[in-house]
This record gives sequence, C-alpha cells and structure tokens, in this order.
Amino acid sequence: MPGPELSANGVNGQIDLFANKICILRKGVLGFFIKCLKGDKEILISSITSLQFKKAGMMTNGYLKFSFMEGTDSNKDISQHTQDESTLLFNIKQQPAFEHLKDEINKRLRTQHTNPHDSTKSRPKP
Repeated sequence: MPGPELSANGVNGQIDLFANKICILRKGVLGFFIKCLKGDKEILISSITSLQFKKAGMMTNGYLKFSFMEGTDSNKDISQHTQDESTLLFNIKQQPAFEHLKDEINKRLRTQHTNPHDSTKSRPKP
C-alpha cells in the first residue's frame, strides 16, 4: 500500500491523508492516553460530514475536528477536545501543515458532493 499523500503531526497525534480515507494515529504522551481508550482510526472521506478548524494562538492550541455520518457531534470546549478521538490538536508551528491538510480534504469533499457517482460506472450500458 502506498504511503499517505499528506501528513500533519500535532500535539495529540498525527493525521495521514490517502486517496479515499484519513488515518488518525495517536502518538506522544497525550496521544498515548487517548489511544489506550480509543485506538487509531481510519475514516473514509465519503463519511466526513464536516470539518471544524480553530487556529492556534501564541498560548493556545488550535484543533481540526471531524464529524461523521455515524458519529455523534457535540459542541465542546477546548479542554474536551483533548480527549475526542476525532479531534487533533496542533500548536502554532504545526498549524500550516494542518491548514494545508484541511484545504485538501475540503477540496475532495467538494468534488465528491458535486460528482457523487461516476455515471460511467453506476449505469449499465445499453
């Protein structure tokens, strides 16, 4: 299997972007505690319903949160995001990689919504 197209390392884990999925890998001390509870996560891009992005500040972490069709979504404050299996925290130095990743995922989501099915594969030929 080829490697990820894009990766971003954050405070509580890493996210890898592949052609049709994302993989959230928990690394580091904070990631270790989350991984003990939930483990690594693979999500098809087609199941992502929204992205929530908060920029990092000089003294605060930012985050990239994924919502899914099958997941539960709730409004949480930043302290609750540290334990959310679908949220990755990043500091100001890590932010550019997360912005790039967010933009690429949004681009793929837009493409998917404007072209949800390849008509040449979904319809039988006459």
